[in-house]
Order: sequence, then structure tokens, then C-alpha cells
Amino acid sequence: MLRLLFALPLIGGVFRELNDNPEQAFLPFIANIALLLAVLSYFFGPVIIMTVALLAAPAVLIWICLMCADFGRSI
Repeated sequence: MLRLLFALPLIGGVFRELNDNPEQAFLPFIANIALLLAVLSYFFGPVIIMTVALLAAPAVLIWICLMCADFGRSI
């Protein structure tokens, strides 16, 4: 599955670099995602930003619940 992802013309190199050296490639990867969102919002309007927010809301809610969970540990 990774070979198929790495073979994609535009984003294969980005994912390959992220796989090879994640410490150095993380910030450029985040910058590429932000630029992609900016370009998409330029062409399609604020619908893209709202869609990303609506898709991220459940994940963030689950993350907050997991960070605050006690998991049965007593004080």
C-alpha cells in the first residue's frame, strides 16, 4: 500500500520524504497541507474550510476526551 502511495506523481515524494526522515519533513508537510487548503479555499470558497472543520471536530473531541480520561487510575 505504501508503494502505491509513494508512486503518486504529486504527493508521492512528500510522503516518501516524510517516511524517510520524519523529524525534518514534518514542518514542510504541515506547510504543504496549509498551502493546499489555502489554494482550495481560493478556488472553492469558505466551503473547504468549513468542511475541514466539520471533519476535524469529532477527532478533536475524541482526542480531548482521551486526554482527560482517567482510565480507572485512582489518585
